[in-house]
Amino acid sequence: MVKEIDVDDTYFVALHLYLGHKLWTSDKKLIAGVEAKGYKIFITTAELRKKLYKK
Repeated sequence: MVKEIDVDDTYFVALHLYLGHKLWTSDKKLIAGVEAKGYKIFITTAELRKKLYKK
């Protein structure tokens, strides 16, 4: 999934695949590359705030 994007992120994506949790990152190149392949595995800071700070 990340070979052509950034090999250094392989372990983070593997952790997502193993645990099933979304990844929180601000790496725009990684997000764009993985989502272009059809995977929605990332969570933004705004989405995370909504889940953590429900009012």
